[in-house]
Amino acid sequence: MSKYDYLLKPLETAAIPGSEKAFRNTGNADINRWLNGRDHLEGVKLNFSWGFYTGLGDWHPGMDPHVHPYPECLVFVGLDPDRP
Repeated sequence: MSKYDYLLKPLETAAIPGSEKAFRNTGNADINRWLNGRDHLEGVKLNFSWGFYTGLGDWHPGMDPHVHPYPECLVFVGLDPDRP
């Protein structure tokens, strides 16, 4: 048993009713998972989402520009080593 075993937890996600129709625009993720600090990240004050995108476009037309009352960090990760 490792001293870090307590950090490995099963991740359970559930579909949000109606979410398959919400924000279904060209710029939205094909698959998106949302994690929050309270339930998934040991109480860290952080919300985190990970999405798989296959297209470009408006994420939520009519709602931009917008601001959040808290810091936001966007991280872009590519999976194609030939197109970094």
